[in-house]
Amino acid sequence: IIRRCTPAKPGMPCVGVHDLPARAIPDGAGLVDHPSVFAAKKANLAAFVEATRETGLVVSLERDILPVQYGKLLINLQSPVNAISGAPVPTTLSRRRFRMAWRALVLEALDVYRACGIKPARPYVPFLPFVLALPDWAYNPVATALFPLDPRCKSSMLQDCETGRTTEIDALCGEIVRLARRNANRARDEEAGAGGEGGK
Repeated sequence: IIRRCTPAKPGMPCVGVHDLPARAIPDGAGLVDHPSVFAAKKANLAAFVEATRETGLVVSLERDILPVQYGKLLINLQSPVNAISGAPVPTTLSRRRFRMAWRALVLEALDVYRACGIKPARPYVPFLPFVLALPDWAYNPVATALFPLDPRCKSSMLQDCETGRTTEIDALCGEIVRLARRNANRARDEEAGAGGEGGK
C-alpha cells in the first residue's frame, strides 16, 4: 500500500494498492496458487478496497506496483532531510536550503533509475526538481496548492529520531544505493562479457 500524506486531488490517488491479475500466475519461485486460494485473495482484496473507500480515501488499483513504489520513494527521500531539520515537514520545506538537499537526493535517485531502466509512476516527478529549486517566495504558494500538508506533520523518520527508534534510512536512501550497486555490477559483467567475446 502506498499512501500520500496530502488530501486527494482529481486524478491523484491517495492510496495505491497492488492489484491481482485476472487469474493466478506463477510467482518468482514458479509456484501458482490453487484456484480456491486465489479466489479468496481476490475477495479479500475487494473487501479491503471497499472498506478503505468507505473511509473517504481515494483508492487506485495498480497492476504493476513497482513504478508506484519507486515514485513514492522519491517523495519519501525528504524524510532524512526533515529528520535533520527537526521541524515539521511544511516548515522544513519552506526553507530553500532544505529543499535543495531533498532535490539533490531526488536527482541522484532519478539518475540511478534511468541507469536501471526504472520509470517512476508519479504525475509530478518530471517537474519536482524544478519546483524544489524555486526561491522561497515562489515555492511556498506553489507548494500550498500542490502539496497541502498539515502544518504540524512530521516524517516518520523524524518521529523515530525523537523517540529513539531505529530509523528507516536504510529502506529509503539505502534502496537507491543498492540499485546503484546492482547496476554497477551488471555493467561490469556486461563489460567483462563483451571483452571476453572480443578476445576470442
